[in-house]
Amino acid sequence: MTVFSGHTLTCHQAEYLIENECCPMCLPGSRVKTDCTEFRSTSCLSCLEGTYMNQPTGLKYCLACTNCDQGSGLKTKKSCTSTSDTICEPLEGFYCVESSDNDCNAARQHRRCETGQYISKNGTSSSDTECSDCSDGTFSDGSFTSCRPHTQCDRENLHMVKAGTASTDAECGVQPDTNESQLTSIITGTVIVLIALFHLEANRRERRSSCHSCALPVGGGSGQRGRVVAVFVFPGSCCQSNEYTARDGQCCPRCLEGTVVLRDCKAESGTQCVPCEEGTYMNRPNGLKSCFPCTSCDPGDGLFKRYNCTVKVDTVCDVSPGYFCKSWEETICIFADKHTVCKPGQRIKEPGTERSDAVCEDCQPGFFSPHGVNCTAWTVCSDTEINVRAGDAQTDVVCRDASRHHYFLVFGISCSLVTLCGVTIKGWISKKTKHSHSGCELQTADKQITALGCSKKVMLDTRDEAAAL
Repeated sequence: MTVFSGHTLTCHQAEYLIENECCPMCLPGSRVKTDCTEFRSTSCLSCLEGTYMNQPTGLKYCLACTNCDQGSGLKTKKSCTSTSDTICEPLEGFYCVESSDNDCNAARQHRRCETGQYISKNGTSSSDTECSDCSDGTFSDGSFTSCRPHTQCDRENLHMVKAGTASTDAECGVQPDTNESQLTSIITGTVIVLIALFHLEANRRERRSSCHSCALPVGGGSGQRGRVVAVFVFPGSCCQSNEYTARDGQCCPRCLEGTVVLRDCKAESGTQCVPCEEGTYMNRPNGLKSCFPCTSCDPGDGLFKRYNCTVKVDTVCDVSPGYFCKSWEETICIFADKHTVCKPGQRIKEPGTERSDAVCEDCQPGFFSPHGVNCTAWTVCSDTEINVRAGDAQTDVVCRDASRHHYFLVFGISCSLVTLCGVTIKGWISKKTKHSHSGCELQTADKQITALGCSKKVMLDTRDEAAAL
């Protein structure tokens, strides 16, 4: 229905204005195929897969469905339909930072607490992780939900090698034995016994295929239990899994995670270990003299730091949004590259993830894609329309109402005919006038009156002919 208000044409809520006419809108899930005319209503087409229209519309195209990009920390909560767009939600370990209604448009990774802090509140899909500092006498590597108290070395009959900090526990070592004479006597006697046992064993068997190591106990006096401070390895023997072979052939206890060997064990003392320095780590019990350098997450390689390096754990790198990993070491990405951007005339066949690149596909004949996202079918001109511009892989077909086109064509031809007739008449009049003048020739100077009369006659004849036309 058309309503006139002064010189402004106003349409109803369920109509749209097109070339001074109000046409009924298409229902959700469809788009306009052809506009209405005086004699027919709007023609609509259903939205193709990968597109939608969530409200009555006068548009000739459907909207492209949203892609929940994993590289942006999003996943699909509800798939796209012809009447509703995709609904996205944050991935595990992410929280939404931009939302509309129930849909998340952008997400960010949860904060990781620094060393010396603990997780006071876990992150959710709508809020970030909250961290708090550890109090004196406690520590946390940043992954604890509460700070842990420092180990009390004296309670375990050990001496403190290094005091605890807010990020590391206290380090304890074996108490040194001050009774050197007693220690020497025990060592000498034990070595003699072991040598004798070794020769007896060698005589009983020609080849020893199994590992054999003998621990040297050290006692502090009667009633005190011995402890192992060194292990001597004989031919055909090997160290235990929690030991390493020193240069002098002894089996020494390995250093714990986060530490490395400062000095190998001796008969009178155990292995001396030191913590890894900042920027280095050791992630296993070891007999090494140096820690491993922490990995650097280079943004130029498409990486960002997900977890910081600690003395016990290396840096954990993750793939930046819009990138995918091209080189892995076990489960750690060491190099990433940008996702391929599809060109106009193509569609996204498979969206890129952090593990795979985006896959593009050319639009099939009869389809177009102006932005390189989805391919949409060309508009099909109706029987009352004509195709004024052909479609290609990047643009749609352009249709125009045939009756309007016919009107403009007739108008153009009429104007051409009127112009042609005017030119023809003007030429004919000019020719006739010239012919009349040629019949009035003056013979002598005495016939001036006759010539004047002839000229007047020619002028009168010309006016009469023009009036007749």
